Amino acid sequence: MINNSKIKIPVLTGPTGSGKTAIALALAEKFPIEIISVDSRQVYRHMNIGTAKPTPTEMERVPHHLIDIRNPDDDFNAGQFVDEVTRLVPEIFNRKAVPLLVGGTAMYIWALEEGLFNAGETPQEIKDDLNGQFSEKGLDFLYAELSKVDTETAERLHPNDKQRIMRALEIFYATGKPLSIWKKETQKSFPYDLQKYIITPDRELLYEKINHRVDEMILAGLEAEVKKLLDMGYSLKHNALKSVGYQEVIAYFNRELDREPMIEEIKKNSRRYAKRQMTWFRKYAGIVLNSDKKGNLTAMEGFFKNFTADLHR
Repeated sequence: MINNSKIKIPVLTGPTGSGKTAIALALAEKFPIEIISVDSRQVYRHMNIGTAKPTPTEMERVPHHLIDIRNPDDDFNAGQFVDEVTRLVPEIFNRKAVPLLVGGTAMYIWALEEGLFNAGETPQEIKDDLNGQFSEKGLDFLYAELSKVDTETAERLHPNDKQRIMRALEIFYATGKPLSIWKKETQKSFPYDLQKYIITPDRELLYEKINHRVDEMILAGLEAEVKKLLDMGYSLKHNALKSVGYQEVIAYFNRELDREPMIEEIKKNSRRYAKRQMTWFRKYAGIVLNSDKKGNLTAMEGFFKNFTADLHR
């Protein structure tokens, strides 16, 4: 039987539209795999087209987890994700299968690998002060301030990563303790290490694929899906519907956008999201893959052969 304390759980990740699902399904044809979704939107019921959720046929081919487990007005966060994966992994081991994490929500992968901490809610006056400094002095000034109070975090962040620079400064000013110290004092709750496979496709080819996929979503009935959600009482006050694709269609329904500009806006925002994902994934240590499914399978098969053999010892 596998030694849980030493095993690395495989993760297949990369930007939206990079072909993660196709590779995972191809692996499942060769190995006893159960897929755990690493997608912050596929957890929600009734949101199928706009989240590029696996089809019923695909989910019949291989067991999937953490899909359709919440309603769109429910919260689901990184902590809940870690709890769910921690519960699922030993159950999958007991079925003599390999748990394969598949998806592009980088924060969820980060939470598994680095752990979570609770520094409390930042007082509004600190947020207001930092926003004022940003408006008056710019991001370079804030990055320099972070370098003074938390060198380790500053070195880890890109100087243009406004959101994380601001958050790190908020934590320091609110608690008097650097984010890097908070992380070191936080005990990781996920009891396994990760073996990450990161798809890094050519950017222009990825953007073309994203544009094509948005056209396919429109043809598949994205507008009808959003209308059904609105008729069920869900709205932009629910975080789930603030996702790319849903918020633009709602803007179209509200006559804030015409139909063709709405479609172009979905494409533009999807490309921007993919770009942010690629920036995040470049910080990860892992085995880098391209978009060639056959080549990626070859790169991953050795790991899965050894994993499967360990399961049956």
